[in-house]
Amino acid sequence: MVSAWYMDGVDGDQRAPHKTDPIQPVTLKELEKLGVLYFEVNDENRLQEIRKERNYTYEDEITCSPDKLPNYETKKANSYWYLK
Repeated sequence: MVSAWYMDGVDGDQRAPHKTDPIQPVTLKELEKLGVLYFEVNDENRLQEIRKERNYTYEDEITCSPDKLPNYETKKANSYWYLK
C-alpha cells in the first residue's frame, strides 16, 4: 500500500521522511484531486492493461543502485526519490 503525508518543511537531508509530528496523512482521494495517479500493479498483464487504457506508447525502467547508476551517491543526494 502506498502512504503519503504532508512534509514538515524542515531543511536537511531530503531523503529523510520529513513527516510532521503528529503525521498528517494524505489520502488517495486527496492525491487524485492534485492529479497524482496511483495504480496497483501486481504483474505484467496489469501493467499492459494500464498502458493500453491510457494510450501509453513508451516505457522507462531505471535501477537505482550503486552498481548500476553512475555517480550514485551524488544523484541520490540531489534527487527526490526515496530509498529504503
